[in-house]
Amino acid sequence: MPTSDDTKGNRRLPAALANTKHAENTLASASTLYTPENEKFDIPPPDGGTKAYLFMLTAFIIEAVMWGFPLTSSGVFTSYYNKQDNFASNAYIAVIGTLGTGIPFLGAPIITPFCARFHRYQRQMIWTGWIMCMASLTAASFSTTIWQLIITQGLGYGAGFLILYYALLSMLNEWFVERRGLAYGALFAAAGLSGTGLPFLIDVCLNRFGYPLTLRGYAVAILVLVGPTLPFCRGRLPSPSNPQFSKIQFLSVFKNPIFYFFSLSNIFQGLAFYLPGLFLTIYAETLGISPLNGVVLLCVLNLAMVVGQIATGWLSDCANIFILLLVSTLGSAVLGCVLWYIAKDMLYLIFFAILFGVFAGGYTVMYTRFCSACTDDPATTLWLYGIFAFERGIGIVAAGPLAAELLHFIDRKLHVEASPQGYRTLILFVGVCLLVSAVGSFGYFWRHRALGLANKPCKIRPRKSQIRLQAQAQTF
Repeated sequence: MPTSDDTKGNRRLPAALANTKHAENTLASASTLYTPENEKFDIPPPDGGTKAYLFMLTAFIIEAVMWGFPLTSSGVFTSYYNKQDNFASNAYIAVIGTLGTGIPFLGAPIITPFCARFHRYQRQMIWTGWIMCMASLTAASFSTTIWQLIITQGLGYGAGFLILYYALLSMLNEWFVERRGLAYGALFAAAGLSGTGLPFLIDVCLNRFGYPLTLRGYAVAILVLVGPTLPFCRGRLPSPSNPQFSKIQFLSVFKNPIFYFFSLSNIFQGLAFYLPGLFLTIYAETLGISPLNGVVLLCVLNLAMVVGQIATGWLSDCANIFILLLVSTLGSAVLGCVLWYIAKDMLYLIFFAILFGVFAGGYTVMYTRFCSACTDDPATTLWLYGIFAFERGIGIVAAGPLAAELLHFIDRKLHVEASPQGYRTLILFVGVCLLVSAVGSFGYFWRHRALGLANKPCKIRPRKSQIRLQAQAQTF
């Protein structure tokens, strides 16, 4: 336990830590122990300051440029490859986009313990992932078969971003504690903003220059846009040379019923969330709406998700997470899907896109509060975030095939696939999944087993002294 003399000079150890044995032990387990090796560091405060905002800007650019590429442009590449003579009619074309977007989710339980164990190498992980992504796109530009594109543009890019992204998120949690939800909302909104223009740009480049030059050009864009910002990508807390690590508390999580409520909600929300983006433009065409206006609908959906992510992030910092979960899932199911089901023209679909985007778009921002409700151990929190991301990946991978089989069944039995009626069963599927996801809010009745804001019956903001203690005690 540090004495009062240990807090002199530039060493900024909060008094709450100096007087709290539990916090000291937590710091040790999280690789952030205040030791003689890091006494010389002037640790900046969380939730503000020039360094925090520079890091946030760097993370925003990485999210927009590197995650926005597979997340918003996979459909454009799939459509383009299907039209090429050497790729046409290949059933595995969609695997390229699935791997590019799915690996960062499915690989989360593997990479998150690595980030916690090797905290000091997080910057190297970011640089390595950045290089891997550029190299993968460059290699993909020389590909002549689908399996080569699967390995490079799909597997290679997805693995590179996986390595980069979770090291980035770990740093983000050092810089933002009280405003962590808002920080995540702003970060995730970057990909949504990217989705309002990047698909158009990729489509123009593919049709004018072909996929080899487009992929090489985007690799150069990652080099030019992301590279200069990486020197600002640093964690807030120093790593001791001899860190102490705590074991992940698997049993405490698996014995907590709160975890299962969140997992149930997360899986079913993941099954439903991506389907409107996949089928909204096709459904619009069955109503006689032009393809251009269909793309406009996707832009409206993406912009609405940006609003939803920022709003949900801000609310998650001060509201009970179970209430917020209920509003998100019920709002998107009842208000959104009802409008989609009865839609007759463009105006209906615009309102659907706005409501669905606002209510459903910010769901993943709540992951950090899901984690803090289940555990207060930093290493376990990092692993648990990976579990929730993995569950989300299951939804991404399973949603497309499930929807395709459902539409194929409807077409085979009723022969109405080309009409709005052919998609209404799909809309009902989305709505039912979201209603099942809302069952996760029943965890409110077990809130005595939750931690932090989740165990409060009403909206409440924690004291700043508690927040500062968490800032030092958690690396994720």
